[in-house]
Amino acid sequence: MGAGLIGSERIKAFSALVREGLPLRSVGVIDPHGPNVAALAASIEAPVLVDIGALIGLKPEVVVVATPHDTARDIAASLLNAGIRVIIEKPLGRTLEEAKALAARQKYHGQLSIGYNFRFFEGVRHLMADIKSGFFGKPISLSFTFGHGG
Repeated sequence: MGAGLIGSERIKAFSALVREGLPLRSVGVIDPHGPNVAALAASIEAPVLVDIGALIGLKPEVVVVATPHDTARDIAASLLNAGIRVIIEKPLGRTLEEAKALAARQKYHGQLSIGYNFRFFEGVRHLMADIKSGFFGKPISLSFTFGHGG
């Protein structure tokens, strides 16, 4: 769900896994508001679905929800209610109450996961490598500020 910046990256990643032989049945794209959905789907040879009902009808094993924060919660709730595993891009909710309500909709442990892609940023990768190598000694506490454009 969602074919914006993060959704497009997730779609490309799943498609690469399929090309490498991971036995995924299919990768599809659903984003009724995305201007480049058809082009993206064609580039990875994926079907374009028109609505969440069609998606739920396919009974997917997992759906990545990468839509704007004002729509992600309701989409994820519909998928959880249908028993579908959901990976929702951060944040889990716009408020603590939204996050708790969404987490409570899980029908089984692990049905809901949160995508957190900062660990792939170059600076964070270097920091983690330095920590693992012992460059800083044995950390007992870590605090830093991180931000990005957009």
